[in-house]
Amino acid sequence: MKTQIKNDLLVARKSRDSSTLTVLGVLLGEIERNEQGINLKFALTEQGIQSIVKKMISNIRESNGSELEIEILSKYLPQMLESTDIDTIISETIEMHNIDSMRGIRIIMKEFKTLYPNRYDGEYVSNRIKQMILKLQ
Repeated sequence: MKTQIKNDLLVARKSRDSSTLTVLGVLLGEIERNEQGINLKFALTEQGIQSIVKKMISNIRESNGSELEIEILSKYLPQMLESTDIDTIISETIEMHNIDSMRGIRIIMKEFKTLYPNRYDGEYVSNRIKQMILKLQ
């Protein structure tokens, strides 16, 4: 993914697309900063890069930044799960683990984190889990 970002940065530079150039330059800088360990250099995984992109998008939204910047960064994230898919996953996990109380939230969230990293809004999923467990009681 880092290679793709570098290639897109080069294309933006050649086409003189200043918005894309700036956003991707900052993204690449963040990736390289995160790759620097204590006297070690390691390559981030695709999930690590996606986490950085997600954090940057969140920061842009909090500061009422440009939708164009969000659009540029969003292309480096996997497609988000639809609400119907989320409900199905929650229902199946509740059934599979025989969850009948709020203590099961942790189990379901762990399932999402493990199987669908960076593909869901944690707050939305948490609220849906609570609603679905309450219906069971």
